[in-house]
Amino acid sequence: MLTRLHTVLIQALPTIGRAELDRHRGFLLETRSRSGGWAGRQGETDLYYTRFACRALQVLDGWGDSLVQDLEPSLQWLRSRGWQVADCVEGFCLADCMAVCHAAGLSPWPDAELLCIADHLGEVIQRHHAQGGCARTPGARPCFTHTLLARLTLMALEELCPQRSAKAPAGGFSFLDQGVLAEFISGRLLPGGGVADTDPAGPSQTPATAAAAVLLAFAPEPSQHLSEDLQRFLLAMQQEDGGFSLTADLPESDMLATCSALVGLHLLGGLPGAKLSAAARFVTNCRAAQGGFRARALDAVADTEYSYYGLCSLGLLAHYAAGPRPTG
Repeated sequence: MLTRLHTVLIQALPTIGRAELDRHRGFLLETRSRSGGWAGRQGETDLYYTRFACRALQVLDGWGDSLVQDLEPSLQWLRSRGWQVADCVEGFCLADCMAVCHAAGLSPWPDAELLCIADHLGEVIQRHHAQGGCARTPGARPCFTHTLLARLTLMALEELCPQRSAKAPAGGFSFLDQGVLAEFISGRLLPGGGVADTDPAGPSQTPATAAAAVLLAFAPEPSQHLSEDLQRFLLAMQQEDGGFSLTADLPESDMLATCSALVGLHLLGGLPGAKLSAAARFVTNCRAAQGGFRARALDAVADTEYSYYGLCSLGLLAHYAAGPRPTG
């Protein structure tokens, strides 16, 4: 699913102009650390920000030689860091970095080591596995964001290591069963159609609802009423400035909520129902003059994470600029 989504972005982004794309690429390369990875506004280089930067470079470069050149330093950083991860978030970031490298014909580790990596990531997911999904911490209630990250990790491993998927507990991971997943979503649905990530009492959150929408979109025949409920909430989160807010109680738009909503709506086929021109205006206003994107139009500093959200949003909106399109 991520491969199809990023293919849509790679095909659509050039329509906004090479000069702008080069400015965003320049921002990403300039903010890379000497080690070859990326850090956030504070702290050291880590997998989380490096994953966002690698994916952003992929949608900017496509699959050409420039992507190989841009990824080489990051490949070295991944090798020096090693493949041990602490939780589902790090596990997904590692698997996704490896997937980007794989698409460019690169690999941080020899094929023989991929089996060990797949087993390790499977064990991490198993520790966080709870009935219906995955939890933020072992033993806690399952949440939509971590369930989605676990699902995407397993999908990446299927491509990277087709000879052996990550180990699963007896009976498999429950969230791979579409019936169980539908019950998980419907059981946490709140008035208005959205879901909350951890607190079943709410309020509904845009990123959590978008994560549920992506999980639902994995089904060959997604539940129509669940799809409509999730779409209704996501569409209602669009604000007057064109962006989307994190919750109804916090009506300030930001790039995380906007990107999440656009992706969720796109995958469920509901994005044409949003105010696309207004959304494009909000995303454009979040661009930084030196390249990259900010969380909000009035923020002073761009960063790697929000630059990915901005590019993803721009690409989807460009994809729909000529009219409704098939989902990706």
